[in-house]
Amino acid sequence: MPTTLQKRRPMWLATFIPIALLGLLLIYALNTMLDKSLFASGDGYLMQYTQTVYAKQFWTELLHGNIPMIDFTNGEGLDPIMGMTYYGLADPFNLLYVIVPEDALVSVYALMTLFKMLLSGLAFGFYAKTHIT
Repeated sequence: MPTTLQKRRPMWLATFIPIALLGLLLIYALNTMLDKSLFASGDGYLMQYTQTVYAKQFWTELLHGNIPMIDFTNGEGLDPIMGMTYYGLADPFNLLYVIVPEDALVSVYALMTLFKMLLSGLAFGFYAKTHIT
């Protein structure tokens, strides 16, 4: 006979997803209403936005068959792979930037960040479910 804890285990997912989506929607709505973005100022605009645009250009060139080598606009003349490693070059979500127009990158970056927050919460939930009893 299942215990009370075993009966409640599947409920964490049904509880987590609506609460997380509501919280993330609230964060996005507040940022939109206050005319703020995740690229607001400082490192967000000077580094993250620049690297996001560069990643879009890099993946677009790579998918068209051009393999970028040394580039003096990124870092101090590093090859693009070395220059973009810190900014998530191998992140599969960055491939979505290829199909997004440059004027929508800020919004897509914000949505992508919120989506990654949701996925990290789900990953931790599954980890806790299997390893913490």
